[in-house]
Order: sequence, then C-alpha cells, then structure tokens
Amino acid sequence: AGSLGGIESHPGVDVPLMAARLFLKLLLAVALTGMLSLKALDWPGKGRLRFSPGKAVAAAALLYFLVFSAMSLLEYYSFKIPYPDLTYYEQSLWTTVHGRFMENSLAPFNYFGSHLSLILLLLVPFYAAFPHTIGLLLLQNLLLAATALGIYLVGKKVTNRPKVSALFALAYLLYPATEFFGTHEFHPVVFAFPFTVFAFYCLLANRPRL
Repeated sequence: AGSLGGIESHPGVDVPLMAARLFLKLLLAVALTGMLSLKALDWPGKGRLRFSPGKAVAAAALLYFLVFSAMSLLEYYSFKIPYPDLTYYEQSLWTTVHGRFMENSLAPFNYFGSHLSLILLLLVPFYAAFPHTIGLLLLQNLLLAATALGIYLVGKKVTNRPKVSALFALAYLLYPATEFFGTHEFHPVVFAFPFTVFAFYCLLANRPRL
C-alpha cells in the first residue's frame, strides 16, 4: 500500500489502470504457457507440437527484442517515458564521458554517493560510442532477451528436457515484470538478469573461471 501510494503521488500515473494491465498480461502468460505445456510434453493425440526447443527460444528472444525495442522507441519519441530514473543514469554517463565523473545535477553530490551502481562503469565505453538514450533502451531490451537463452541452457542442464526448458524461457519472456522492465525507462538492475543466469550456468557446466 505504501509503495502504491508513492507511485500514485506522481502526476499522470494511473495506478488502477497499470495494475489491471499487468494482471491481464499475467493471465495471458499463464494461458499461453499452459497451452504450450500440453503440446511440448508430447501428450497423446494428432496435434502434438514438433519444434526445435533451442531455435524456438532464440526466435522468441529475437521477437521480444524487436517488439519491446519498438515499444520503447515509441514511448521515447512520444514523450511518454516517465521521470526521473532514465534522467539520472544518462546524465551520470554523459558527465563521465565528458570528464566529470558521475556528476549529476539532480543530486547535490556524485551519483555514486546516492546509489552505488558500479555496473554503470561498464556502460561508459558503450555510451561514449553511442551517446544517445536510444542506445541505452536497445541495450536494455537486448539483455532482457538474452536472459531467455541463459534460462533455457540452465533448464536443459538441470532437467535434461529441452522442451520443458524452452517453456521456462518462454514463460520468462511472457512474464509481466520482464515486459515492464522492457518498456519503462532504463534500470542498471536489468544487467543482473543475464549475468546471474549465465554465471549459474557456468557453475552447472563446471566452468568456474568463465
């Protein structure tokens, strides 16, 4: 209740509508995942689904990247991206590229004095090469999409059932919280998704150095 109250205090935010949309997306994700489960687990009947799990996940990840990148760009060009998170991160990167380490006019101190988001340091070279908001939004959706591949690899390693593992990856792409990240501003926490999943896969594959 407290967090919703905080969100509702921002002008232009319709909390009931946002909650209803997320709930409908969740219902859709559950319905689609259930339908795919019946097919992928090879239930008897003429309508059994035949597909290559790895290719299906790769295709779904590519589709996710294209769709949600397009949605992010539409939000950006229609001035619908809310304030202030994207502003914080991009200005911190911009000032660093221009010789003023993590300075931010929205706070009376270095940005790292407020949030120690060290992952931003890895973004400095990327932002120097592509100094635009669009680059950050595309990178964010690319990382979200790539996480599905990691989930598939982990699932296949644990269960040894590629079709079931593909369902986990597809459910992740359909999960409303994943889609929320893909269309709402820019957040460095998204980098934790692929890094954590692929690190876990490397541990399962007995490749600790990687």
